[in-house]
Amino acid sequence: MADWRFGGVVDQGLAAVLGALVGAVATAGGAYLTAHSSISLYKRQTRREAYRAFLLDADGLSERLNAMIPDSYDAQSLAEPPGTRDALQEVEVVERTLRRAVIDVELMGTDDIANVAVDILIEIATLRRTVETWWNRPAGTPIPDVEWHSAATSHTHLQEHLVLFGDLARQQV
Repeated sequence: MADWRFGGVVDQGLAAVLGALVGAVATAGGAYLTAHSSISLYKRQTRREAYRAFLLDADGLSERLNAMIPDSYDAQSLAEPPGTRDALQEVEVVERTLRRAVIDVELMGTDDIANVAVDILIEIATLRRTVETWWNRPAGTPIPDVEWHSAATSHTHLQEHLVLFGDLARQQV
């Protein structure tokens, strides 16, 4: 019985070529999807690591700076806590590392998360400079109420920015 396709006769050579072509396209498509998936996974993992490194450094700096802020008005005229100057030098070194981490966040993330990272860096730098100013005064000099409130507010804002950064990071990875 004659086949109605191709003028009544099936050309086996053409069928073999078409079959090979379909197989090649399917293989190429599968390879593309696999490569694309691997690249996406790599980018996500790299972004996750950059966000994690930034968040760990920023949170560590926040804790160090918070330890240097007197807990209440009553403690404002106390002498400089032991080790403050060494701790401030360490904060400054880690702050430089954090600046580099902000660049990674800016290159890998959206504008929203990059802006929050910059805000965090600004809050940390402001707190560090404030604490340095306090402890460069003569021993026992009280910290003005306005400065103490400003530092406490700045630390609260820093904590809020850290939470926001974490939320945005979870959405992007």
